[in-house]
Amino acid sequence: MPILSILIPVYNVEKYLAQCLESVINQTLSDIEIIVINDGSKDNSLNIIKDFAAKDKRIIVIDKENEGYGKSMNRGLDVASGKYIGIVESDDWIEPNMYEKLISTAEKYKADIVKANFFSYTTNNGEKNEKINLFPEIYSERPFSPREKTFVFFCQPSIWSSIYNREFLNKNDIRFLESPGASYQDIGFSFKVWVSAKTVVLLNDAFLHYRCDNETASVKSKGKVFCVTDEWNEIEKYLKDRNKLNKNLEKIIAHVKLGNYLWNFKRLDGEEQKAFLKQFQKEYSKYISENILDKIYFDDKSWNKLLRIIYPKSVSKMIRKAVFDLVHPIYKTQVMGNYKKKYLFGKINIGNKEIPALKI
Repeated sequence: MPILSILIPVYNVEKYLAQCLESVINQTLSDIEIIVINDGSKDNSLNIIKDFAAKDKRIIVIDKENEGYGKSMNRGLDVASGKYIGIVESDDWIEPNMYEKLISTAEKYKADIVKANFFSYTTNNGEKNEKINLFPEIYSERPFSPREKTFVFFCQPSIWSSIYNREFLNKNDIRFLESPGASYQDIGFSFKVWVSAKTVVLLNDAFLHYRCDNETASVKSKGKVFCVTDEWNEIEKYLKDRNKLNKNLEKIIAHVKLGNYLWNFKRLDGEEQKAFLKQFQKEYSKYISENILDKIYFDDKSWNKLLRIIYPKSVSKMIRKAVFDLVHPIYKTQVMGNYKKKYLFGKINIGNKEIPALKI
């Protein structure tokens, strides 16, 4: 049994695939299996995979018809035999020592999850490779439970900058939502991971280069209006089925979901935006009426702008602008490690106010 199974889902990425596979097979950690799932690619991706597999026996190829990201990832999880699971998207690439460092950390602390920072890579307007800090350096290599330090729920999912204990995933039935052609499955997977984990270790290092300029990425499809809603419905079902949903967790869901909904709303336009806005208004009107969306986590200006989105007289340019410049303090503070506002263990500073962090 290898120490690590690396899952690589593939769909029409011939332009970037070789760089991705080269970076994985050249890891300093050699005790790995590489499970490449071809989801019915119509370009030259499958031939590239076969060429690499012919040269490296650690590569396992799953070639199937197009069924979507969720089914591809679950097929990979079912086949995996490693003690830990890693994920690399086929248009990204990783540093040679990534998995050696993550595995040694997981073994040292007996962690369910080890998560690192990552690089945001783009070639638009010149090549840029910027380190994204998901959390302050003070959290690095300090094991904790997400139930106590809930700021991790607000971090960008970035499921590919982590490794997961496979027994932990299986024990908690953590899988991807298998919506055909859907996007955003990282949201549901990530939330299930955080709510179930007992020991998490974060690393200040960055190893994975996340490509932001792939125009074919599924998340950029405007036709997938309600995929993000499907993910949050799946999360709530997962929690209810396991009797894990409580008031504070509902508040966390409402606030984390808000960032996802604002982003989704912002990328849409026309009738698609209007359709999503109706769902947005329905859910968040309910949250406000039930005191689940807590005003304490907003400054007055941000709260008033949010109300204009949720209770508009009409769908107008004014509302779109309100989304563009809406500041969501808890989200900004806890997700964007380079942001100037600070937060501490167990407390969040918003402006001049010190707010108690939610605990599950």
